[in-house]
Amino acid sequence: MNQARLSSAARKMLRGIQQKLKTHPQVDKPLSSPTLQEILAWCREFQLHEGSRCGSKHFTFDALFLKQIEKTLKQLGQHPLAQEYQHLNREDQAASGLDEYKQQGEKPREQRILAKLPAVAGDTLLKMLLHNPQRLTLDLDWREVDLTCFEQLLVVENLDSFYSYAEGDYGLPEQLNQALVVYRGDQLYASGLKQLKNCWRDTGKPCLYLGDFDAKGVNIALNEGYTHLLLPPLSFLKDKAAALHQPEQQLLYQKSLRQKLQQLPASHPLVDYLRLLVNDQRGLKQQWFRETRLELLPLK
Repeated sequence: MNQARLSSAARKMLRGIQQKLKTHPQVDKPLSSPTLQEILAWCREFQLHEGSRCGSKHFTFDALFLKQIEKTLKQLGQHPLAQEYQHLNREDQAASGLDEYKQQGEKPREQRILAKLPAVAGDTLLKMLLHNPQRLTLDLDWREVDLTCFEQLLVVENLDSFYSYAEGDYGLPEQLNQALVVYRGDQLYASGLKQLKNCWRDTGKPCLYLGDFDAKGVNIALNEGYTHLLLPPLSFLKDKAAALHQPEQQLLYQKSLRQKLQQLPASHPLVDYLRLLVNDQRGLKQQWFRETRLELLPLK
């Protein structure tokens, strides 16, 4: 038997119809729809009888016709419509049917984060395998992390700086020694970090940002739900910051910083940092931070 499959669009339409049929006896779909025409062609191929359901402009779906479609899918070894695949990976899909839908279900890296975790003291195996087993760099599913074990979530903007963190190259406040350190992410890890941050927000614990001292980097810290920003001392930045580190394309982020500067009281520790960015138009990339100890600045 021909193992023709319904497209993702066709299955989505049928799932929507199936949902509506729970509260309506019938659901009409316009015959002008290419997706409907695909469904009807598939039904005819497998000899599902339309009966009087086909009118001049609409095709009428009822519970009986949907049951016929489900029965045919089962006979073909394909996924039933009623089963949810949004949270199944492709291996789990394979375990429940012969076909797979790459555009449906959980993508392989959707829940992944790149994290640094403190190594367990006295772990003999780590000491045998690693020269510096102070922290482990792991690609893992954020849902497997016990967030109660950490007092802070520290997000690092740049990948090279994230890796350097494990080598002790950054002078961080001692209270961050047991922080959960995570790479901010690119197309591979951004989704996982977003979901981790949403869950972390419910804990009420500090969410820290370590990124470039430039208009874009500080805007990220201010507008993406962080509570604190890690930066070098102001005296260090006044000495090292340069216009080269805040190029012209960063100007579009200046308006937001000016607004924040106007909102903060004069005594706020972030004020002088913002003035350096807004008034002097100077910045400093994160890679230069290793020359000094960093300070933890509240963002509110």
